[in-house]
Amino acid sequence: MTTIFRLSEQLNASLDDGGFGMALWERGREIFATRRVFVLGAGKSGTAVARLLLKLGAHVYISEQKAQAAEWAYEMRALGAHVLFGQDDPDVLQALGIDLMVKNPGIPYRHPYVQRALKEHIPVLTEVELAYRLWEGRIIAVTGSNGKTTTSYLIHAMLERAKLPTLLAGNVGTPLADAIDKTHPDLISVLELSSFQLKGTETFRPDVAVWLNLYPHHLDYHETIEDYTASKARLFQHMRAHDTAVLNAEQSFFQDFARTLRSDVIWFSRDRSTWFKTSSLVCPGGKGTEGKGGKAIFTERIGGVHWAMFASPEGEWPVFPLHELSLPGVHNLHNTLAAAASVLALDRGEAAFRTALLNGIRETIRTFPGVPHRLEKVLEKDGIFYYNDAKATNPEATASALASFAQPVVWIAGGLERGESFDPLKDFLTHPVVHAVFYGQTRERLRRWAEENSSIPVDVTDQLEMAITRAHQAAQAIVRTRGTPVVVLFSPACASWDMFPSFEVRGDIFRVVVHTL
Repeated sequence: MTTIFRLSEQLNASLDDGGFGMALWERGREIFATRRVFVLGAGKSGTAVARLLLKLGAHVYISEQKAQAAEWAYEMRALGAHVLFGQDDPDVLQALGIDLMVKNPGIPYRHPYVQRALKEHIPVLTEVELAYRLWEGRIIAVTGSNGKTTTSYLIHAMLERAKLPTLLAGNVGTPLADAIDKTHPDLISVLELSSFQLKGTETFRPDVAVWLNLYPHHLDYHETIEDYTASKARLFQHMRAHDTAVLNAEQSFFQDFARTLRSDVIWFSRDRSTWFKTSSLVCPGGKGTEGKGGKAIFTERIGGVHWAMFASPEGEWPVFPLHELSLPGVHNLHNTLAAAASVLALDRGEAAFRTALLNGIRETIRTFPGVPHRLEKVLEKDGIFYYNDAKATNPEATASALASFAQPVVWIAGGLERGESFDPLKDFLTHPVVHAVFYGQTRERLRRWAEENSSIPVDVTDQLEMAITRAHQAAQAIVRTRGTPVVVLFSPACASWDMFPSFEVRGDIFRVVVHTL
């Protein structure tokens, strides 16, 4: 077996060699040619990294527990990979002489293969870490418990409208490993990164890192909030003084976290006064404080109009008027402020470039249609507005959706039982929620919780299709009796995996059923 630490050192050294082009490609071939790499879990990122490694001359073994024929398996075999179905003996790592493991982000570190690799000092990486080591150009990376996808799409759209070369990748769009041939020094890549992906990073360093918010999610994977938080924090561990962290001034956690950073900081907040509360923070090198390198984007009323304002040691200037925002909800205001801050982090003081950035931001906030399955307006008919928020996989995300409406809401929720508390949603029962329909594994617990905390009518059903039908019937009755518009909101507050392979599938079902009502 190859000396493992030497391989790791070679991987790290590739970061200092400059642009990808032919030189870095050849460097990649020198590192990976003849190496034996075990890709644990196929999926989108697994097949992407396998394709990249095969191009670099590695011997690739891709393992998938689902022992069934699949199109990806035929492709991998045709490219020269060894495909292992249903293999559950960790001894295979030693038998094959594996030098490196690239793990599907969704597979936990307690998996027997991962534990054996770590015990044998075999490096365990995720796809984004490996691809990063062969990447060039600037990177804006976005993480957070909620809002990552919408914020990433907003940043990408703002850069496109500013006429800058940009790519959307990571947990949304294209896996980074599949985009290696697109990398060049002028490219600005926008990456959505989950805690699963970040836990497997070692050298990853973005130019701009956005942390939107922090809530106790994915504890079935991370087991503790400390591990979940530490995994998110890995996004910032290698950032330097000229890099920028974009942080939420409204959560106290980030005020302490900022003290640990070497980078510059841009705060985002709905309220100017919240940002001023962070002015006592002193980050290393004098960063992150007002008047000492500190910057912020916040909202302020000026001449009867609410504006998003950007402040820096150079002064303050308006970014966009809030009434032009196309996306509903306070949570989307947060997402938009963070996106604008990350784009303005690219500003280096040239007037024409700053103008281009501001124009890109303003055009985007006026025209951005939203992201599928994220508070997506599906239909308006007979006084009923149907919204698909299938991506709301936790109570905090659903709270943001419910807070977006003043009209009466018929709420559809339910899904995988993870034991999460629904108490963050208590304040929305009765207003705006006037009727609830629950389905999936959590339906009975949701019913008991709603009945204990309100007197609203509650329906329970096994199937999502029936839940949509009952919500539609309830909304029709409310329109008839009250004569006011009603929202039917599908915001599950739970993961989808009890019944569906992804949140996209349940969101697509909602769309189809709504259009057949």
